[in-house]
Amino acid sequence: MRRAACAALLALSSGARALEAQIDPTGPWRTIRTEHFRVHFRPETERLARRAAVEAERAYAGLSQTLHPPRGPVDLLLSDDADFSNGFANTFPTNRIVVYAHPPLEAGSLRFYDDWLALVITHELVHVFHLDRTRGIWRAAQYLFGRHPGLFPNSYAPRWFTEGLAVYYETALTGSGRLAGSQHRMIARAGLLEPGGARRLDELSLSTSRYPQGDIAYVNGSLLLEQLARDRGPRAIGTVIERASASLLPSLLGVTTGVNWTAAWQALRDTLMANMGVAGTPVSGWREVRGGGRGIANPRWIDGTTLVYSGERGNEVAGLYSTSLARSGAKPVRIGRRNSLDASTRLPDSSLVFAQLDFADRYHIRSDLWRESRGVQAQLTFGARLAQADARASDGRIVATENVIGSSRIVTLRADSAAHRTVVTSGTLDTNWAEPRWSPDGSRIVAVRWRRGGFTALVEIDPFSGAQRVRHESRAVNSAPAWMRDGSLVFASDIDGRSQLYLLAAGETKPVRLTNAATGMFDPAPAPDGATLAATHYR
Repeated sequence: MRRAACAALLALSSGARALEAQIDPTGPWRTIRTEHFRVHFRPETERLARRAAVEAERAYAGLSQTLHPPRGPVDLLLSDDADFSNGFANTFPTNRIVVYAHPPLEAGSLRFYDDWLALVITHELVHVFHLDRTRGIWRAAQYLFGRHPGLFPNSYAPRWFTEGLAVYYETALTGSGRLAGSQHRMIARAGLLEPGGARRLDELSLSTSRYPQGDIAYVNGSLLLEQLARDRGPRAIGTVIERASASLLPSLLGVTTGVNWTAAWQALRDTLMANMGVAGTPVSGWREVRGGGRGIANPRWIDGTTLVYSGERGNEVAGLYSTSLARSGAKPVRIGRRNSLDASTRLPDSSLVFAQLDFADRYHIRSDLWRESRGVQAQLTFGARLAQADARASDGRIVATENVIGSSRIVTLRADSAAHRTVVTSGTLDTNWAEPRWSPDGSRIVAVRWRRGGFTALVEIDPFSGAQRVRHESRAVNSAPAWMRDGSLVFASDIDGRSQLYLLAAGETKPVRLTNAATGMFDPAPAPDGATLAATHYR
């Protein structure tokens, strides 16, 4: 194989953002009461709810070591209404948390976790601890007027502080999460490498239109608070919150807390720059393909010279783009719209299959398979909860990830009979599956398996017998495996601290690193001839 990587696409940055949606109120609900929580759930999510109750009390105990506990019980609601990972917290009219029962299989920055449920509960509970804390004149005002939303002083803190605080504690208490992973620092490094990318502290907003939008508040806010805890000790963060919770000017965090945040921001940037490493060509023979948007993911080869990939420009809905490498300077062509950046895979009749989110009804958002041929889209499944599809070249049989409550599994199905699925692997609360790909001859599948403790493995699966063979496993984010013609696997991994591309030869257990990007490399896609790789390069 010639190790020539000749197409670069801009990788999409994903991060959890606040998303508040109406939960389906119909049907039966149950409640588990613990010392500090009321856990609300539907009967089918009871196993997950019982684990959530344990994780919530564990997070509460950990946070109480450095932060003042909130007033009264916390309502924790588990929802299986959406096929994506998220959660949100409110302090009005009571302290409450909503968690979606879906592991973060798609969001790269969230994929390093020992237990995804512990991670999201800890993150959202930090918001409750922080925002509920009210002292001084604010406490007196709440005594007179109740829990009015405008009478919570810490709600006026900059969003980089609010979200950075939650990210800091999600890692400090679980040992995993975004500050223990690689993508937060990658995003921060990329911002320093970008011309004009040295943003001021007051530009770290959730509402900025600059790439990567709200992620910069999560990223830089958490790194700032990590630095504060390292320099002054973990209890310094609790002191900052206590001072702000009694201040008449809680939005002026520097004046209120006595911390020179501007100087801290400059020191953080200096530290990141000192640890930048060499910013150059990711690999010898690299050729960059520009255009198609600022958020791009999942390149796939249509033939030896044509790539398709999912992208979004920031000013319109996401779409699928095609670019020809045979014509120098060829501009990307928008093929059709998409509701997600999931991969599009080619069927034998040259149509494309892809997964996207859509409303199944007024309350439920489901991921289903769609087929596109000559610009016309048709829905293949309805409420099937399928994503990350790949089609076998010989007969078009599809392998995909199926979402189940609190987990995921691998299934196969026919494109012309999508209602009938064959389960290939089982998904449990301690084992999740993602990103399946067919081998070139269609006899095997490779997929990513996560298991409790933060270990991800590339697993080779026989789709007929279900037999499995682990090709590589490590406590890192191993992702996007793809087959080479000789049975080797190419994949992305941050095992060395930064996401790079690796080659795992057939019969070998130790991968060889192919790239050396200062930021990160993702989504490798071997060309049909096996001589060229396409990938996304974060900038």
